[in-house]
Amino acid sequence: MDNQKVVEIVGLVALVLSIMFLGYELKRGNDIAEAEAAATYLGDVNDLVAILLTDEDAARVWGKGLRDYRSLNDKGKIKFRRLFNYALNIQEINMKFVQNGLVDADYVEYYTHDTCSLIGSNDGVIAHWHEIRGGRAPALREFVDANCDFSK
Repeated sequence: MDNQKVVEIVGLVALVLSIMFLGYELKRGNDIAEAEAAATYLGDVNDLVAILLTDEDAARVWGKGLRDYRSLNDKGKIKFRRLFNYALNIQEINMKFVQNGLVDADYVEYYTHDTCSLIGSNDGVIAHWHEIRGGRAPALREFVDANCDFSK
């Protein structure tokens, strides 16, 4: 076998190994991005939970608002709206992870259920969503329109 053939074979093997390594690195990078997406979501949810655990009035208003938004007094509605908007901000951040394919199908299913349950918790919250939806990110609005049925 002449040197030309040896060089070609070595080059071909090196090319194949390089492509395999590139595929491995891409998968690894995607796995890291997915883990970061989940960590961001959980961190944001933990922040909301911390607010609810340290502020009894916020916890009371949040719980009551999710059960019967219209029964809140004006001050309670203002506090609920702030908490609700914080929760929607979390959902908008996570919408980017969903859109970019950084999360798996199970996460998307959970995200869909979580988002629809939050917005559709009762007629008052649904009405509030319709009042503010124009100011939310287009991706979240489109996602809610396509996946959540509030007619029940």
